[in-house]
Amino acid sequence: MDCGPVRPEDIPWGQVIGVWEPAESGLARLDQALLEADDAVTAGWLEATRLTEAVRSAHLEGSGTTEERVALLEADSALGLVEPEDRHAMDILVALRSCDRLPPEDLLSLDGLTALFGRARRTAVADRQLRDPLVTRESWLFDSEARLADWLERLPMPGALPGLVTVGLALRDWHALRPLGEDTAELGRMLIGVLAWVRGRSHAPILHVSDRLARQEPRADPQGPLTDWLIGFLQAVAGAVDDGRQRLALLKLRRQRWRHSVGPRRGHSRLGAAADLALGMPLISGRVLVERLGVSPRGATMLINDLVAAGVICEVSGRSRFRVYAANT
Repeated sequence: MDCGPVRPEDIPWGQVIGVWEPAESGLARLDQALLEADDAVTAGWLEATRLTEAVRSAHLEGSGTTEERVALLEADSALGLVEPEDRHAMDILVALRSCDRLPPEDLLSLDGLTALFGRARRTAVADRQLRDPLVTRESWLFDSEARLADWLERLPMPGALPGLVTVGLALRDWHALRPLGEDTAELGRMLIGVLAWVRGRSHAPILHVSDRLARQEPRADPQGPLTDWLIGFLQAVAGAVDDGRQRLALLKLRRQRWRHSVGPRRGHSRLGAAADLALGMPLISGRVLVERLGVSPRGATMLINDLVAAGVICEVSGRSRFRVYAANT
């Protein structure tokens, strides 16, 4: 139930401050670590984290898809029909990848949200068919623009509240107002990272909490009591930040090991880039290398063979054609 905007005096600071401080400082440390990491490691971290967020956000809406399934659909053009629950997670992933391609100052506006959520059509990755985006402009409610304007109006002015408290309240308001319809909670969760980025809490949309929200017992309810929601949300942020720092450490070690094994084999100028691409992708194929690196199919095959020989990836599909490879961890 929507009880109107939350005022600073409505927040139980004595109960919230103890969970807010580690969440806020943890996010700052993660952001700094990503800024200091090699570009390839940061890019791999972003790709892997977005995949987790897309799948876990879809789980919160009742989907049963998996990260492996979505990664396989992206890597394999021979799978054919994509199930609706897979498609939904893939749509979320496409939108997440689009977040930092739009100017941050424009994202939190009617035009920016329309660009992110209501673009006319998107091209499917797996089946090459045209499909609808997460929310088409035609499917918006008759008063969606008014609801979006209300949601934007409720955002506290910069500096009025601690950054992550603002983000938690924004997600709570999204659930209350449902600007784009009843079944669009995943869009609000996507905006968590955007809002933290726009408000200067991170250098990119790096904050994704669906995995931690999905694992919470009992799960934090944005439509429940304000205190319970803020504490649960901030605990989810702290957990997500810890997960992110662990993932970053593993990717750094993996890249160091891979670069050592790839180094003596760098006869192909794109081999290092191909190994870096595998950092954030649980599954890879020649098709992925063609699309992401702009190499020819023959060049992609050569890269795949060199990556296998270097121990970076291994074949997992068991096929003679349209092979799919998994990163060696």
